[in-house]
Amino acid sequence: MRNERQKTKDERRKTKTHAVDVWRRVVAPGLLGSLLLSLEACGPNYGPIARERMDRIIKLEETNTLLQARLTDSQANEKSLRAQLAGQTPRLSTLPDDRLQELLVAARIELQRSTDAAALDGSPVLNGYRVYLRPMAEDEQPIPATGTLTVEAFDLARHDSSQRIGSWTFTPIQMKAHWYSGFGLNHFAVNCPWKEPPEHADITFKITFVDALTGRLLLDQQLIHLHLKPR
Repeated sequence: MRNERQKTKDERRKTKTHAVDVWRRVVAPGLLGSLLLSLEACGPNYGPIARERMDRIIKLEETNTLLQARLTDSQANEKSLRAQLAGQTPRLSTLPDDRLQELLVAARIELQRSTDAAALDGSPVLNGYRVYLRPMAEDEQPIPATGTLTVEAFDLARHDSSQRIGSWTFTPIQMKAHWYSGFGLNHFAVNCPWKEPPEHADITFKITFVDALTGRLLLDQQLIHLHLKPR
């Protein structure tokens, strides 16, 4: 019975998705075309205006479709990553959930907006990214939880297949050495040297964190505007 109900729900969802797709691809353009013809019949000034608005609507629909496709791909990649980590990472011998609830453990990871291009290791010129992040407990307090950290940088303004322009991985021991506290800091700061400077200032950073204590997979992603000239 449960399988039949789920099958019925899936069929309804497919029917709804198909109807929306038909509306966007067939009905909506037809209605817009009819509107364009009727406005052209009203006088010489209405035709160009209607055509321009129709072109804008079509471009917006195309952009929306592209963004929806990118979102779907991103969600699929995240789901695949979670599955891979679940299959490849050995199960940790950790405390029971009721004991973990008594401790301050990471509930989410936060990539900070202070992330920027930097002159690393005493370099006289910009040669990488200084990435700031902090694990947050359930009470929204930053804590020095360590684990395996992966930092990825994406230049989404590039139109070729090489939008990912860098990837760096840090072990729990390496993270432990890069915790800064005092004076209101309370964050990790890691250096990510680049092979070549980015072509654009707006770079998307994604961090993937596997907590060493709980084994939880935590993710965050931010679009950061870099200052590519020394300040």
